[in-house]
Amino acid sequence: MITSTFFFGTGRRKTSVARVRLMTGEGEVVVNGRSLEDHFGNAVS
Repeated sequence: MITSTFFFGTGRRKTSVARVRLMTGEGEVVVNGRSLEDHFGNAVS
């Protein structure tokens, strides 16, 4: 059985809430189920 370590974070401002879940892995960034490049569309470094 492979165990992953998760780190959770929450950011709030006024009525907005942002939640993030980080886990150990290969460095792949996924935003709302899409890759970073697909989600933002611009060149991201």
